[in-house]
Amino acid sequence: MKHRDCPDSTTSRSREQTLCRNHMPHGVHRDRRQLKTRAAILEAFTSLLARKNFSRITVQDIIDRANIGRTTFYAHFATRDELLKEVCQEMFSHVFSLQPEREETHDFSRKTSSPRSMITHILYHLAENRNNIAILTFDNGGLICGFFQQFFRELASRKLVQAQDWQKQGIPEDFLINHISTSFTGMVQWWMINNRLTCSPEELAGYFMAVTPVLGRGACEEAGAHAQPEKE
Repeated sequence: MKHRDCPDSTTSRSREQTLCRNHMPHGVHRDRRQLKTRAAILEAFTSLLARKNFSRITVQDIIDRANIGRTTFYAHFATRDELLKEVCQEMFSHVFSLQPEREETHDFSRKTSSPRSMITHILYHLAENRNNIAILTFDNGGLICGFFQQFFRELASRKLVQAQDWQKQGIPEDFLINHISTSFTGMVQWWMINNRLTCSPEELAGYFMAVTPVLGRGACEEAGAHAQPEKE
């Protein structure tokens, strides 16, 4: 009998709310069954990505796990690439939020002006969602890491390199953003695969700031002084 893993109810509700906001055309009502089906497809695909390479995942794998028909799948997504893009959008949009919210284990909501705090916030999200870690750990032909780097580039261009004095050093902005985003993506992969998350988010953020002093004055001196987030 075909079946799918039952997702956490909170996650399912969150998916449905996100889908309502992002995919419901104005003036068109999408009934609850359609939203649940779309959420089931996303849940099934995300689960598969944590276990195998994207290139080896077939539409049949997805519909078997989501317990839906092929026609139903194509009514929601034209291709696997379209599905991958939406999963990455959902997965990384909160991680790279420009306005961090208070979380159960940490609170950076009042520290958005600090590049170090924003980087630590991102690392906390990655460390606390092991499914995301598993997905990023798989190579997936570099597709998911490409989306990950794209989201970080957006954050870097809008937040991390603002109000800094890198212009005085004659560094082109596009070069700087590319360098920072590529370096950060590589660091996260090292953290997950080689370090196995042994370093804390604060430690890793300190290392990153130390080797990327353009993000803030005195970053090298701060490498050993790990700013702790506010906790409950």
